[in-house]
Amino acid sequence: METYPIIKIPSKLKEIHIMLPPLLQMPTKPEPPVQKELPPPRENPPPEPIFNKSSYGFAWLFLFMGVILLYISNNSNSSSGQALLMGSIMFLVGVLGIYYGVNNNIKAKAKYEFEKKSYSSKLRLYKQGFKLELENYYSRLEESNKSYEENLKFYQEIEAPLYLEALNLYNLETKNIKSKEYIQTFRRQKVNEFLETVKKPEIHPASENIRKGVAEKKFLLRLKYYNIFADKAKSYKDKIHSNYTINFNKDSTAISFLPDITYYNQENGLCIDIEIDEPYVGSTGTPIHYIESKDYLRDKFFNENGWIVIRFAEAQVVNEPFICCKIIDEVIDKVLLTDSDQEKTKIKHIKRWTKDEAHQMAFKRYRNSYLGIELIEDLNLENHESTEQTAVSY
Repeated sequence: METYPIIKIPSKLKEIHIMLPPLLQMPTKPEPPVQKELPPPRENPPPEPIFNKSSYGFAWLFLFMGVILLYISNNSNSSSGQALLMGSIMFLVGVLGIYYGVNNNIKAKAKYEFEKKSYSSKLRLYKQGFKLELENYYSRLEESNKSYEENLKFYQEIEAPLYLEALNLYNLETKNIKSKEYIQTFRRQKVNEFLETVKKPEIHPASENIRKGVAEKKFLLRLKYYNIFADKAKSYKDKIHSNYTINFNKDSTAISFLPDITYYNQENGLCIDIEIDEPYVGSTGTPIHYIESKDYLRDKFFNENGWIVIRFAEAQVVNEPFICCKIIDEVIDKVLLTDSDQEKTKIKHIKRWTKDEAHQMAFKRYRNSYLGIELIEDLNLENHESTEQTAVSY
């Protein structure tokens, strides 16, 4: 259940109060140089020539078998024709086999002799080429080692020390950024930037003819001179007004609201709508400022224009005016981030009423229980049309 006092701060201002400054980018740690591995050239000399002598023993076997079959055919009467044919074929195959075998061996021998003569030249050329590859390898290896040594020296003498220096500076600055003092300074700067965007108030031309609630004038004077009662160096006298509005244009249909009391600090742009909520209109008993009413639209209007809204119940500003002033003072300190860690002011909270409860309060003349005699006399003249409709919307 919502209770008075009600304090509504613009959402962007709330975000600023928990905002953290951006951290610096962490320096990149340099990687130490890595020595490249250069594989040495592999020896791959030309193979020595080999004399691959053909084996044609099978041809001799065919030749031998052919001779046997021919011999048998000449000395036997039976199957002599078949043995003769087979012997002739095998004999012929054997002869051809021996011929081709001998011929192939002659060619292989000639090829071997040729390759044997040229092998020494091939081997010499290979050794010369391999020697050049080896020299090139040792040259590249020396350059690689030299480059590695230079890179390692640069890393050890320049990159690593610079990184450690940058890392130490980063840690110091990060520690500073995370400190309470730095965060507060950062947030104050953001608050000041936000206050530059706040919609500034202007004097309402018809404000003198607008009737206020019976307790507003008395609380207005108490708030103006609060610094005197509180023995504070800062003055509210020139910052408290009852005739300021925003977005007023008599030729426009745009809605404008006139706060009960306006706090306006021209030095930093801070604006506060201070409302004093009564449960009903004195002269008619009409319920006002109840939970279901449209006060939230008014609060939303001021918040969207960068204003803070503080609502007190009328009984609070009448019974505890000094404490209400102090609460406003604490809200200002909190918003501007100048508040200390001291214990906050305590006030008797009043539950916000419903429309039915406001009717009951009017029936029991609840406001008479805390208003003084002089204010009760004004209460009977209080009119809803003049204090609510005309005073709040244009």
